[in-house]
Amino acid sequence: MKQTVKHPIKHPIGWMAIAAFSMVISISASITLATSDAWWSIALSRLSIEPWGFVFSAGFVISAVSLAVALNLQMELVTSRWKSDPWRLHGLRGLLWGLCGGLMLIGLFPDREPWLGWHRLGGWISISTASLISLGVNIWLPIYPRLFKRFSLLIGILPYGALIAYLFRFIPFTMLELFLLFLGAIWMTVFYAYTRVYTGQASPDILEEGGD
Repeated sequence: MKQTVKHPIKHPIGWMAIAAFSMVISISASITLATSDAWWSIALSRLSIEPWGFVFSAGFVISAVSLAVALNLQMELVTSRWKSDPWRLHGLRGLLWGLCGGLMLIGLFPDREPWLGWHRLGGWISISTASLISLGVNIWLPIYPRLFKRFSLLIGILPYGALIAYLFRFIPFTMLELFLLFLGAIWMTVFYAYTRVYTGQASPDILEEGGD
């Protein structure tokens, strides 16, 4: 009789919660303490140069670090249960680390000279890596179910619709930034949920057989 070996699973929900709450609390507090509406009419990052800008910046740093820990734990679960095509896992891990690094740069360098270049670099890194992760889900996570893949593609396409709305001046740049942060938070939450199911509660055979 074949025995089922139970593996201890660590669920990084605590780190995910820290990442989410630190971002929400810091942005909300920065908006409340802002002395002008430049952040709304120009860019969300204008909050980083307000008198209480360190609150905004610290939130991004804490969120980036805690998100990196949570995602690293998730990738360890995926790696331990699905060992084929390791290049996919390494590629996804690199993109996730890049995303967290971009968020870190946004927090470490305010939106003004002489740090403006580094701040914008963090923004571009975050946007590009997030796009490659969501739109390339069929490459990075072929083992995940079709529903998750379709959801991920939708998350990857929606920002382009928001960008068009911004270019036609239907929404300000700040709203575009907030929309991107909102979509990213949703994707990370769903990714966590599916990873938990497919590495913690489901049989490892599911991953070996393709997950669909």
